[in-house]
Amino acid sequence: LINLESKNGLSSTFYVLNGSMGRFRARSNFSENKLFYERLFKCNGVDKQAFGIHYNYDTYLDDKKLAIQVKEMLGFGCPHPEVGRAHYLRFKYPQTFSVLENNGLKIDETVGFSSLLGFRSGIAGLYKPYNPIDKEKFQLSESPLFGMDQAMLADHANGFRVTSNMLSHVAVVGGRVSFLFHHDYYDNPEFPFYIGFYDDLIKLIANYNFVDNPAHLAL
Repeated sequence: LINLESKNGLSSTFYVLNGSMGRFRARSNFSENKLFYERLFKCNGVDKQAFGIHYNYDTYLDDKKLAIQVKEMLGFGCPHPEVGRAHYLRFKYPQTFSVLENNGLKIDETVGFSSLLGFRSGIAGLYKPYNPIDKEKFQLSESPLFGMDQAMLADHANGFRVTSNMLSHVAVVGGRVSFLFHHDYYDNPEFPFYIGFYDDLIKLIANYNFVDNPAHLAL
């Protein structure tokens, strides 16, 4: 994935799930995740700053549980995460923004649809959400999600048409487009309908000559 993106002048922020394990939670324990990061950080061209935090299924409303995840990431050898996205895109406004801000997050990439393409916030770009409780802006920024792999593949041809139309529009008026792709689907024979999908998406994005600006570089 990293090589494919690099060849097309693009890069990603990576979110690897950690914390408590369970059916809807993390799939790997602390030791397994630590070994994964240790091996990964030995590879050439891997930037530690490119790894944000993937808030677990039960942390989006819980300061303490998210703090435990942050502490674990430090134990993996990662810097303190400043960018993140929620597992299953779980989110509640405005409480989740407060939880994230209290744990040092500066950019979130959660707000979006799991089964639709489009900007749930109605804006293609970073913005600071309003806090209706304190009646002022949050300090962290939201980078709205445009779409995820499952939404595009639900109707492959139409998904790419909608995406291409949005990219061409943003290329003219300006803005930011964020995608979510699950890396374990890439070139995996268990998911044959995903084979070639990410290659096609990267090539489509590269055609518009956008400035490469993933979340960890937008800080």
